[in-house]
Amino acid sequence: MSPHADEPDARIQARRAQPRPALDVHGRRLHASGEPRRHSCPQPADRAHRRGRQSTSGRAPGPQPIFGRRIHVPYLLGPRGARPGTRPLNLIIRAATSADHPALVEFFETAGSSCFCHYHEFEGDARAFQYSLATNSVSHKEALREKLESGRFEALVAWQGERIVGFLRFGPPERNKQMTQRIYRDLPCFSGPPRARASIFCMLVLPELRRRGVARALVEALEKGAQALGYEEIEALPRGTTGGMDEEYWTGPLGLFEKQGYAVVHDFGPYPVVRRAVTSDDS
Repeated sequence: MSPHADEPDARIQARRAQPRPALDVHGRRLHASGEPRRHSCPQPADRAHRRGRQSTSGRAPGPQPIFGRRIHVPYLLGPRGARPGTRPLNLIIRAATSADHPALVEFFETAGSSCFCHYHEFEGDARAFQYSLATNSVSHKEALREKLESGRFEALVAWQGERIVGFLRFGPPERNKQMTQRIYRDLPCFSGPPRARASIFCMLVLPELRRRGVARALVEALEKGAQALGYEEIEALPRGTTGGMDEEYWTGPLGLFEKQGYAVVHDFGPYPVVRRAVTSDDS
């Protein structure tokens, strides 16, 4: 029996008449709803976001898509997996800019992550970094601002309304500080001819929206924009275990990448290496 069998006809018609939410992934509009429907024209608020207009609340400019094709999906992931009819997340995903600094600082603080994505530039080991976070967090916030303004900071942000709810950083492997760790140094999978490879450094989602498909949407956004940015492959260093605390999966869970078609090129228990080629079909 349909879950809406007892719902009055008037309410059903009103619900179906509501505009469908959308997800901009590097400029590709992903429609997300409980039941597939025809394309609808984006609402004025969506158009303002896509053109990068300043919001009336004084927040950073809205998303500025950098690619322009469209694809259609019937719904986004809900809690515990895909559920048609789950309340859509209404996300817009785009490249991070210097104007995002205040919203990103708020995002990291709300998510309980005081690193402000400075670990990969920090001169020192993990213990020294933790001490620096505890004693001088202001410097890490300013370091984030400087990276955003430099134009060399490659990251995606997922917006929901006027707040950032998800973040993914990527870049050349030589900038990924994890590659210097003993468990990854000198692995055979890193030998061979050089490739234009995007390494996923880290990702973070607000606690209340985890397991809702935000991380997957961020990874898909990178896949769809990677070739235009000059990358031939995407590489990740996820956690291969399950059942741990959320904070342990800051490089993403292995299952997420396996579902996206990534191949395991180094299978070592909790610290695998996965890789996926990007093609014109992703664009």
